[in-house]
Parts: sequence; C-alpha cells; structure tokens
Amino acid sequence: MNFFEQTIKKNLQYPMDYDIIIDFFVKIYSLTQPIIGESYNTKNIINFDFMMRELFLYLIAIALKYGNYNFISELLNSPYYFEYVSNSLNDAQSFVNLDNRGEIKTDAYLTRYYNTIEEIPLTGLGKLLTDRLHNNYSIDNLVDADLLCCYISVLNSKEHDWFPFTYIYKSSDYFTFFRKLTSKRYFEKVKCIFDVNSINDLKKKIIQADQRYFTKRYKINNCFKKVEPISSYVNLENLGTER
Repeated sequence: MNFFEQTIKKNLQYPMDYDIIIDFFVKIYSLTQPIIGESYNTKNIINFDFMMRELFLYLIAIALKYGNYNFISELLNSPYYFEYVSNSLNDAQSFVNLDNRGEIKTDAYLTRYYNTIEEIPLTGLGKLLTDRLHNNYSIDNLVDADLLCCYISVLNSKEHDWFPFTYIYKSSDYFTFFRKLTSKRYFEKVKCIFDVNSINDLKKKIIQADQRYFTKRYKINNCFKKVEPISSYVNLENLGTER
C-alpha cells in the first residue's frame, strides 16, 4: 500500500505512464477468463476478480485522499483493451468491464461462503472488502471510492454501470468530493473526471443520471438502503457558486 501511496503522491509533481497501470488491470482481467481447453476453476477466477476490484478501489481511494484528480480521470476515462476468451479483437472498453458481476457472480459466491461461518450478509463482496480494510483508510474512504466509480460510470454513459457493493457500509451522509463542487476553483480541478468543460454541462449530466438510475430502487436485493442519488451530496443549484 505504501508503494501505491508514494507513487500517486509523486505523480502530483512528476508525469506517469498511465498505460502501465491500465495494462496491468487488463492482464488481471484476462485471469478471470476461462482458458479454452481447460476446466473452469471457479475459486481461482473469484480470487482474481476480487483482487482486481479491491486494488482498483484502493487506487481510487488513495488518489482521492491526496487530491490526484488527474490520476482518477485516467483510470476512469481511459480505454481498456481487454482480451476475451474468443481471442477476437474487440473495440476499446472502459473500466466498468472490471465489474464482472454479470458473469462471475463473485458476490453470490462470497455470500454463500459467509453463510457457512456466520450470519448471512447482504453482500459477501462488500463484507469482504470492508473486513480487509487497510489501517490507513476508513470504511468511508473505500465506500466513497466505490461510489465514485459507480457515479462516473453512469455520468459518462459507459457500457454498463459499476455497482458499488460496499455502499451499505457508508457511515456518514457526506461525500466531500461532491460537496466541494460548489467551489469554482475545485470544479476546475476535478472536471476532467466528469469529462465536461462547464458547470452547466455537469449539472445536466447529474440530473440525467439521477433520473435514469437513482430515482429507482437502485440497491442490493433484500436491502432497505438504496444507493443515494448524486444530488443528495450537493445542491445542484449551488454548483460553482463559491470561489
């Protein structure tokens, strides 16, 4: 963890080849794909899928902690050239394809695992991510990284959405990243993440995203708590109204 913290902090002053990190995740993703001619090893695939998500969330959490917004933008908006089982060449994809929930069912697998040792959790994936929390980070640090991935996937119209399995563990009603968007100066720092040029563009995207996803019961099955709309963290009328 210290290595990643130092690397992301140094990137605030020195350039970084972001393709190295993106290609690393592409490689991990390939390990979640069954190999033609070999038996399907569920445990290995689940392990790689979990490791991929956990590391990705911590990189986002670290960058949020140190204010490296360009790093976040690169991870969330760059093209990912995944290799699939068919070995066919595919168009560039986005980071949301790292969320394999439609194919690998890591959450369901981990939920069944927890069922053998204790009370059934609402989400095995969310529970394991928070159980393994690093000492330098709070649960909300990890949850906010997860939520940011979700919100950007929806705002920037990716192939599908990133589901934030940790959201039920958020302990506060605040999300500083969005709360500070009332500042024009702050907006200029983070607008690259939203892929917008103006405050009005961002406001429109948030309204559309909230209406499309978060006015519904966007949540884990059998859970009363839903993923909050983006506008619950910042008054859209106040975007960019402060210095």
